[in-house]
Amino acid sequence: MEEPILFYIYGKIDESRKREAIAYLDKSGLYGKPIEFRKTINKAVRENRFTILAKSLGYRDAVSFVESCKFA
Repeated sequence: MEEPILFYIYGKIDESRKREAIAYLDKSGLYGKPIEFRKTINKAVRENRFTILAKSLGYRDAVSFVESCKFA
């Protein structure tokens, strides 16, 4: 039997929604320490780069996340 395919979601965070993104990522536990992800988010927004928003999602969860994501 094959292992299920898991998706990682990357995106660029809209600067005007940075606080919303930080609140979401804080709750998600995706990044270890709060200071770590705040630095990551701030740098990604400042440099207009992609950053990881979700990981290890099945297909349906990944599609649902992308459709409901308002801060990227």
